[in-house]
Amino acid sequence: MKTIKGIAALLTAITAAQITSFAQTTWNAGDLIVGFRSTDVAETSSFEINVGSVFAIRNGGSFSVNINTQLVSLFGADWFTAGNVSFGAVSSAYSVNTTDTAAPNGDPGRTTYYTQATSTIGFSGDTADTLSTGNRSTINTQILGLINTSSTGSPLTGSFVGQTNLGSNSASLLNTNTNSWAGKTATTTDFGVFGSSNAVDAPINGTTTYVDLYRMLDVTTNAVTPANAQIANTVGTGQFVATLQITSDGTLSTSAIPEPSSYAALAGLAALGLVATRRRRA
Repeated sequence: MKTIKGIAALLTAITAAQITSFAQTTWNAGDLIVGFRSTDVAETSSFEINVGSVFAIRNGGSFSVNINTQLVSLFGADWFTAGNVSFGAVSSAYSVNTTDTAAPNGDPGRTTYYTQATSTIGFSGDTADTLSTGNRSTINTQILGLINTSSTGSPLTGSFVGQTNLGSNSASLLNTNTNSWAGKTATTTDFGVFGSSNAVDAPINGTTTYVDLYRMLDVTTNAVTPANAQIANTVGTGQFVATLQITSDGTLSTSAIPEPSSYAALAGLAALGLVATRRRRA
């Protein structure tokens, strides 16, 4: 029994190590911004929330936050079933568009993160996007426009000056502002580079909706490899990081897939438990 309890404790420790708690009140380089918008002309604002460090998610972490109150206030009680609300996420590793290769957090300059629609949790074998040098610079500039401006105002910089703070590190921004989530996605090219076939956000149609989070490197110098990457670090080709989901009760979350080493550890512990149990019965 002691052996079984010990194994259970180790399993709990491994699981806990992969869960990161997020509590961001201002945007820091590498924070992941999740955005929502509606195509209903009567709903005039986008919703944006800072869910914390994308570096932690890249390394296998996860988060969960309930934003139903904010979504209802902006898009109505039927936001999940109306079919006119969509969501996605972006981040930039630096607060400026730079080619710096120091990579203090494991991502060199112009490393960006973005999402695309998917139907399942985990890497589904989708063909990775490729972006030219010019487009990699463009998407980084566009993302920084969303999260790092003040006078024309992203609500996710500083203390949400001039915008509507909705709590839980979130805010709304008028769709007419070109730096709003709608301003960056409700166009023919999301964030200046993605067309309708690989849009950054996905429509919510009454069922749990998923988007896959990808990383795009501009250079590979000093870049760490994401825990769930399906390809090696490659300039200009998207790497799978994790899957984000939104459920009917307004829970926004992601559960990164354990690293292969973690699977091996879990399998090894399970085998030890089986051996210990058989010996006791013998």
